[in-house]
Amino acid sequence: MGDSEDAANVAEDSVAVLEQAPRTTMRPLCQVSGCENIVLSKNRCFRHGGGKHCEEPNCTKHALGSTKRCSAHGGGRRCDHEGCTKGAQGSTPRCKAHGGGRRCKEEGCLKSAQGPNDLCKAHGGGNNCVEPDCEKSAYGSTGLCRKHGGGPKRPRYQEPPPETTKEAAPTESYEVVLSRLEKLGELHSRGLVPKEYFDKQVSVLNEKLLMLV
Repeated sequence: MGDSEDAANVAEDSVAVLEQAPRTTMRPLCQVSGCENIVLSKNRCFRHGGGKHCEEPNCTKHALGSTKRCSAHGGGRRCDHEGCTKGAQGSTPRCKAHGGGRRCKEEGCLKSAQGPNDLCKAHGGGNNCVEPDCEKSAYGSTGLCRKHGGGPKRPRYQEPPPETTKEAAPTESYEVVLSRLEKLGELHSRGLVPKEYFDKQVSVLNEKLLMLV
């Protein structure tokens, strides 16, 4: 009985010593002042020049595997589908478009899973729209679904320009209009046409005559 108690006490003391011992397996932090990221190489984190960077000019992404480029510039494993140059996803040999990466867990759905819930956007995967009471998936960096303005920018609707109305071609001949003007003058001379009406009609008929000349 005494031996078992002594063994238990020794085990407890050993655990206490291990808990109090400083951790030596933690990787050092970046030497740039104020940075708390872990060192990758050259005593710096990736953001401050550590690790392998894509050799493409102006690209700030990681170089993948034994290649010197990021996935967007041809680095890492490529999709094995014939003619495809996209990067393979995860441990699969294909890109998302050709069945690589995680698939939606909804029964019968073959689309790519988005976010941590293993669902495609059509079945609620990815981030939800930030609009109140909206459960649809957000698109891009807008945080909104398509209904509320998310996704790629679309050109605003512009009303078509108003159609230019062409002046109707006169249907009366020059002789007919001239005859109407003469008849109107005869009625006015006999006092059968008010002056205001006469002046207005004379102006209209004269314009028609000018169009027919």
